[in-house]
Amino acid sequence: MPKNGPFPSKEAELNLYFQTAAPYVLANAARLLVSPANKTGLDTEIAAWNSIFPQAQNNSTRTKTIIMNKDDAKENLIVLLRTI
Repeated sequence: MPKNGPFPSKEAELNLYFQTAAPYVLANAARLLVSPANKTGLDTEIAAWNSIFPQAQNNSTRTKTIIMNKDDAKENLIVLLRTI
């Protein structure tokens, strides 16, 4: 079982999960009864993840700061998806 509950443990799999779950939730927000604040937050957090994750995977752009930002974005997305 993944250590993050329903979220995959490996980052590549987690990225795929985020890329699938976030658009689904955003597209079906009304049906899923997602609040406007959570919808806006998810839109913001997935954009941040999509910006930082590729930089963290590239050896030429990866720095400690980028890794920290990626980890923060990951935690924010997990917390928000659990809230939703």
